[in-house]
Amino acid sequence: MTDTAPVGIVAASGGLPLKLAAELQSRGRAVYIVSLDGMADADYSGHDHDSIRIGALSRIIDALKTRGCREIVLAGKFVRPRIATSFPDALASKIMVKLFTRGDNAALEMLAEVLAGHGMTIIDKGEILGNHRAGEGVLAGAEPGDEAMVSINHARHVLETMSDFDIGQAVLVQGQRVIAIEAAEGTDMMLERCAGLIDPDLAPAVLVKMMKSAQSRHLDPPVIGCLTIEKAALAGVSVVAVETGGVLIADLDETLRMAEARGISLIGVGRS
Repeated sequence: MTDTAPVGIVAASGGLPLKLAAELQSRGRAVYIVSLDGMADADYSGHDHDSIRIGALSRIIDALKTRGCREIVLAGKFVRPRIATSFPDALASKIMVKLFTRGDNAALEMLAEVLAGHGMTIIDKGEILGNHRAGEGVLAGAEPGDEAMVSINHARHVLETMSDFDIGQAVLVQGQRVIAIEAAEGTDMMLERCAGLIDPDLAPAVLVKMMKSAQSRHLDPPVIGCLTIEKAALAGVSVVAVETGGVLIADLDETLRMAEARGISLIGVGRS
């Protein structure tokens, strides 16, 4: 990224947008943040920003164009609002039904096409936070034993089988029993509903998160962070395995420290 124009960050919930802003500014890039009203929950008072509801798509685009933003980053946890309560403007109305009823990959590609029509390109978060992509092998905690590796291999096969259908980035398994598959709720909420489903007397429970086969690495790379580790620990998960080079680890140092503190093995694995 050699452009001197501000990078536009469209911010949903969580702290990732602030991490991206800090990294970009450390490289001498200005940033402009559109915090999605009702979704963004971080404090952007120290940045050039506006809070705009997601249904006001024309206003979002106009704000980005006014600041001269040509490169856009979508960051944070996006939750699809109900169409009736998002009060879509004319531009949003044209695409919102399709946007909200398609799978995540297709919806993001459609949004990218709309932005491209206004001279803007969505850029890869991993390009900005390259050192936050999961490495290979043990990242934190103890090396998983043989039972855990059998579970990891089974989970990888499950995810790769489902990925063509734009389903789930994560699966929770114990032995060869599938405890839960991530759906629209996201990884952290999936872990919440697993409380009581894991038998501590059986094989270690394993969470595996990977990219879907058609998932865009630059539009929507999978992400884990401190909250994921915390939810995993509360659910009784012993091992978290993420795809090497495919999954971003937000708050990298803090996440690794939390995994160590919670007794969770965090490892990077390839595809099966």
